[in-house]
Amino acid sequence: MKGIQSKSLRSVEHWKSALMSLPEGSFFELLRSVFGNIKTPFNKQRLLEDLFALLSRNEIRKTIAAYINEQDHKIIAATAILNEPSPEELEVFFAGEFTSAELHALVINLEGVGAGDLFYTMAEGSFIPKGTDHRLQGLVKSAARALGVNIAPTGFTSYTTDTAEALASGSRAISLVGLGGKVPVGWHWSNDRLDILDENNLQAVANVVVEVIKSA
Repeated sequence: MKGIQSKSLRSVEHWKSALMSLPEGSFFELLRSVFGNIKTPFNKQRLLEDLFALLSRNEIRKTIAAYINEQDHKIIAATAILNEPSPEELEVFFAGEFTSAELHALVINLEGVGAGDLFYTMAEGSFIPKGTDHRLQGLVKSAARALGVNIAPTGFTSYTTDTAEALASGSRAISLVGLGGKVPVGWHWSNDRLDILDENNLQAVANVVVEVIKSA
């Protein structure tokens, strides 16, 4: 077992090299998801050192570990022991224990859906836009049509959302957004208050999300 573990574990330098080899857009999308806005001028090597310094802190490690459940532990261990298997190989390995849906991450991100006109995203990412999951797009359209909810397609590439990060990692993802113009209503502005919420919007989105999850 020790031999398997030592072969499967990667050194810190391996991960640094892997991150440095990312396309510049993906690299900065990842760093912004951790640090927020990055002031210019910036140095990629310094940013990488800052990232690993952050991840090395005990309190950060404890926080990350707290979000890893038993299923996550099993999948992480299997990925290491099986030497980075394909999703199909993981499905075979966990046959009878986990379903295909449980092994494949599914992200439905909600941005400002409490107000404004409702949309689902076709593409996301401010640096290198990626198309959202086609099947999820279809499920959202079908659910909305069946429920009588008006949700139109849109691109959302002016800002980086959790969906953009999920897409960059290879997950199936899509966002539902409530827009007033080109941005979510009240999003991070002084008018981002409880009194702008529309109960009908919230209920409609909740119903759509539930139907999509049932069908996914």
